[in-house]
Amino acid sequence: MDRRIGGFSMEAILMDHFRYNFIPPIDSVNVGAALEAIEAAESDEWDREIELWNGVRLSASRIIEELHLGGYIRDLESGEWEPEEWEA
Repeated sequence: MDRRIGGFSMEAILMDHFRYNFIPPIDSVNVGAALEAIEAAESDEWDREIELWNGVRLSASRIIEELHLGGYIRDLESGEWEPEEWEA
């Protein structure tokens, strides 16, 4: 996946997401699985099994949910990335 948002690569964006949005931070070794889960979701393959760095296999939907990646999935109709709206 060679996608850029605001001039930043998805890898860099996810590394920041893992570093600053989780306590304790999530290790960047999980970026590959996150990218694969996002790609699967965008292909409507939510049940696709993805292997994590430690050999554990999880569905794309579980990875999206656990790592809070829903805001990084492109709109399938428009092809545009639209961040999740945050409620106050």
